Amino acid sequence: MPPRGDDVACIAEEWELNLDKLEYYRFNSPVKVLAKARWLEENLLSVLIALKFETETECARCLKPVTLAISDKLMYLYSLCGLEFSEEEFEARAQAALALDLDNINLDTPVMPVEVEYFDRTLDIAPQVLESILLLLPSKVLCRDDCAGLCPECGADLNEGPCACNLSGNIDPRLSVLKDFKLE
Repeated sequence: MPPRGDDVACIAEEWELNLDKLEYYRFNSPVKVLAKARWLEENLLSVLIALKFETETECARCLKPVTLAISDKLMYLYSLCGLEFSEEEFEARAQAALALDLDNINLDTPVMPVEVEYFDRTLDIAPQVLESILLLLPSKVLCRDDCAGLCPECGADLNEGPCACNLSGNIDPRLSVLKDFKLE
């Protein structure tokens, strides 16, 4: 951490994080992490976390493998527990933190608050690094925007053409009433 109360000094650390598997995502290479910490006030520390990684997962519709390259930055504001900020005060401090790093960040970067019991000589940011990774991973991945998916009857990949099931004539009886629905 930078010296306490020094709002000019900035500490930057860079390292690689190995993640073998995180639920539905496979990390074939380490996650590159850059963290920069700077005091904004006596009890308010800004930490910029920049991540860069590649991950592989499956398309949500056809299950083909999809590789994603992700690179982004998030800002965390660490404050002591019990130090209350109104929404306007927090927003003003968040914008001040972002303004300090304008060469590396844009003003639309998310800023998240983190409360700590006390500030020591070091700060464990591992939970925020993991949180940042989870926030940057999409919840639904498609191999392409118009992915047709798999046939629900035979499992054929509909991206490769129609299957032999000819499901177009089969209508779920619960939805058959919509067949005659007309918008006016």
